[in-house]
Amino acid sequence: MTIYLDNASTTRPDDRVIDLVAAAERDAYGNDSSVHAMGVEAGKRTEKARLQVAAALNASPGEIVFNSGGTEGNNAALLGALAGRAGKPHIVISGMEHSSVANPVLRLEKSGMAVTVVDPGASGLVDPAAVQRALRPETALGAVPQRRLPELYQNPAGPEEMRRRPADR
Repeated sequence: MTIYLDNASTTRPDDRVIDLVAAAERDAYGNDSSVHAMGVEAGKRTEKARLQVAAALNASPGEIVFNSGGTEGNNAALLGALAGRAGKPHIVISGMEHSSVANPVLRLEKSGMAVTVVDPGASGLVDPAAVQRALRPETALGAVPQRRLPELYQNPAGPEEMRRRPADR
């Protein structure tokens, strides 16, 4: 019997998912953007999956984006949140951010974007009031992990704190 305790980073998929992926890899492994028969079949399966996920999340299929993993997803979310912003948007991150968030934000800072890093206090947690103080009218994005493993604690400066602007306090 195997005991696996790192499910926050990688979790074994459900057998039904494994079966679907195996069938796709075996029968429809073409590039889903290609116009040849295998690509068209792969595209149909991708769109069917997109519709299923959208229905399960009560979302529009256009809101569903598939990617290869967490780092790619975080980069897409960061750049998507900043795309088309007028002026110089400001970003707030915590000093305990995962590298897949911190590294691209710090690269944006080197290119001239304003970034505030809110460090955790002596307890190792980010103070919600410190996050609120860091927000500015031009803040376009805030990122504070709700939970950061392997520490296994819940951060009080969660999403609800990031939604509040100074004027809302």
